[in-house]
Amino acid sequence: MSIFDSAELTQLRPDLGTSIRGLSLPDCLSETFAQELRLLLADRGVVVFKDQKITPAEQVALTSLFGEPVPTTAREFPVPGHEQIAILSNIKVDGKPIGSTDAGRTWHTDAAFNAQPTSITVLHGLEVPAIGGGTAFGSLRRAYDSLTPEEIRSLRGKSAHYSIWKLIRARPDAREITPEEEAQRPPSSHPILRIHPETGRECIYINRGDCIGIDGFSDEDAQDFVDRMFAVACDPAHVYEHKWEAGDVLLWDNRIVLHIGTPYDTKTERRLIHRSWVKGEKPIAAVG
Repeated sequence: MSIFDSAELTQLRPDLGTSIRGLSLPDCLSETFAQELRLLLADRGVVVFKDQKITPAEQVALTSLFGEPVPTTAREFPVPGHEQIAILSNIKVDGKPIGSTDAGRTWHTDAAFNAQPTSITVLHGLEVPAIGGGTAFGSLRRAYDSLTPEEIRSLRGKSAHYSIWKLIRARPDAREITPEEEAQRPPSSHPILRIHPETGRECIYINRGDCIGIDGFSDEDAQDFVDRMFAVACDPAHVYEHKWEAGDVLLWDNRIVLHIGTPYDTKTERRLIHRSWVKGEKPIAAVG
């Protein structure tokens, strides 16, 4: 018997996303639940639990079902007493922002620049805009399926290289970065074709904003390839856009989906979301 048998599950798109009603997450945080949820998320890419009331401590516990939560930095506005949760918000108190306002405005997968990129992202919506402010998802599996057999063979054994400093230099308020800073966070390299640890399936793993090169590709060819993969994965005809409701807890698997935050009127709408990340495994290269 599955824990999900008593819940209402709805497929959001044929190949992407599942919505779950009728479960209270604080009552489900067991290893049995973790095993079922990991498999569901690895299969569907995106899972949303509706009508939830969870505390920051319970969000950390949920995140921990997938592995080690990633601590936030001061710049990411951690929830007081819960450094594993970052605040995403346009709200200001006494004229000062309480959270990050510019997170996720382009298509991406989280933290590809780390040696062990984020595997699972968890968001809890506390206040959400009435119009806009959604989170949209595209499937990297669709991008993989668009490759020819010859392309797949040629990509096996190749890596893409990522640097957080490329992202930082692209910010409007970018400052000069010292060689010492760069040395503290050197580029990371990940196989373009990786194996999902839960399913054993091969998939493409690629990011755009922090990619600084691909083995065997010129800079121009690397950019063209990444753009082509993103165009397939993020084709509007196949994207799932999550329209937030307060109490939603949204999870996704960064190893198989891309995501983007959609615009909203930051002057008239309020948005308050708690985000936590799971430290992923070092990507497993596809071989053969």
